[in-house]
Amino acid sequence: MSAVTSLVAVTGVNGFVGRHLCAMAGRTGCELRAVSRADMEGRGLEHRLRGVDALIHLAAKAHDRPGRADNPGHAFHADNVVLTQQVGDACVAAGVSRMVFVSSAGVLGRCSPASGFTDLSLPAPHDAYTRSKFAAEEMLRNSYSGRLDTVIIRPPLVYGPGAKGSFSRLMRLASRDWPLPFGALTAPRSLISVRNLCHLLLRTATAGDARGLCMLAADAETTSIAELFTLVRATRGRPSRLFGVPHAMLTAGLWLAGRRRDFAGLALPCVLNGAVARDTLGWTPPYRLQAEIEWTVGCAASASEAS
Repeated sequence: MSAVTSLVAVTGVNGFVGRHLCAMAGRTGCELRAVSRADMEGRGLEHRLRGVDALIHLAAKAHDRPGRADNPGHAFHADNVVLTQQVGDACVAAGVSRMVFVSSAGVLGRCSPASGFTDLSLPAPHDAYTRSKFAAEEMLRNSYSGRLDTVIIRPPLVYGPGAKGSFSRLMRLASRDWPLPFGALTAPRSLISVRNLCHLLLRTATAGDARGLCMLAADAETTSIAELFTLVRATRGRPSRLFGVPHAMLTAGLWLAGRRRDFAGLALPCVLNGAVARDTLGWTPPYRLQAEIEWTVGCAASASEAS
């Protein structure tokens, strides 16, 4: 393996993944240059990227308020496609060699076949967010061929201290002692610890053999919603207190709560069987799922006590 970069720029440094990436880079001695939203005004980004070898593009719109009446597609397109193109243009103008784009495994579909998704599975984006991420992937491939080495990483749900969205809701539910109707939610799912994702991002930004890759990224282990709740509660020293209900009843409950779209994320399998990161980069996740959940729960408990 040959290192090809010495200075890595990062957008979205104030976001969930960005904060962990900066912390990991500091511990490993990797030199990062933070890129803020203010840097993206006018030609500021091009100047900010002078002397940079690679850029990791994390800035994106990932969440939308459930049940909103307006179409969120325009906002997702602006943040996830238009902004990505602006960053790509600035990379070319500044002479940056590589752009690492963090997409989503959701571009492959809401749920996987029993055998799991692979790096070569055909895309099937299913909502405004995943459609915008896939559009950004296609734009990068079509617009920068021969001008900028673009690497695409597709993670599943990312968890860890400070995670928002679905994992944050799960943690809030698991922190209470209520019995919950999730005992039958045993479909296997792939997740990725934020530290595993950051490890791969830094590896990808600085590896000569990563050129032009598109890869899935996930923890080595799969889990399920029932297993995840049980593990979180066990880490807190509490019984799981889960009971099973038929999927039809769960669907009805989610519908009444205005969260019908959450059913697939709870009850259906979504397994990633990526091989490119392992076979081409020699990368395997250094952090184990159980230890990462324990770390996440411990950080949440410490933050609660401090407040």
